[in-house]
Amino acid sequence: MDYLARFSGTDSGRIRAIIDAQWNTLSNHIHLIASACYPFPEVMRALAEPMCVFPIEGLPGERFFPGTGTMDMIEQLSEDLLHSLFSIKGGYRATIQPHSGTQANQIVFNAVLAPDDTVLSLRPHDGGHISHKVLVGRRNKAHFYGLTPESLIDYNELRRLALHLRPKLVIAGGSSYPREIDFARIAAISHEAGACLHADISHTATFVAAGVHRSVFPHADFVTFNMVKNLRGPKGAH
Repeated sequence: MDYLARFSGTDSGRIRAIIDAQWNTLSNHIHLIASACYPFPEVMRALAEPMCVFPIEGLPGERFFPGTGTMDMIEQLSEDLLHSLFSIKGGYRATIQPHSGTQANQIVFNAVLAPDDTVLSLRPHDGGHISHKVLVGRRNKAHFYGLTPESLIDYNELRRLALHLRPKLVIAGGSSYPREIDFARIAAISHEAGACLHADISHTATFVAAGVHRSVFPHADFVTFNMVKNLRGPKGAH
């Protein structure tokens, strides 16, 4: 069906046509890009509920606007579910307010880094995420560790660079590194160098939760991931 032919009608008709076109895309094509998913039906139904009516800036119990008490309950429930999902016994707080994994990363960068601080992350063409280079590199000195000839993280190079550069933040995880990451080892290196460890597990969160990838908890100081990849959730991040 030619959905574009329907875009010349009323505003409501044009919006309906665009929605139908998107349903056609989801229903009749297979998309295998890493940054997308097919949400659960329950997720799609939840997105139609009126939780987006009020702005929700601020933390639970300290919102800037009235009428947001239900969002406090959602955030508390989300934190409880995350602790259960990842078998976290304590020491971590959670937020579901970022609208993307990249924004979640930026929140960590803004919280930890001063303008002259150094960051050490996996080189993008070795599998690191572009936000670990471009986004953080706009304000901070970004350096990179790479892979061994066997395409494994070069932990020896990581340690050498960390002790030489003394970064404020070490980032583990990325977009296209298909091997298991030794978070405990990277945490030990980071803390030996006086750095915090930020683990971006957007592409491995489900495997960590299922116990088929070694856990990032309690090794990382900060953990970020989005909900739209292998978690099959809505737009958002933790």
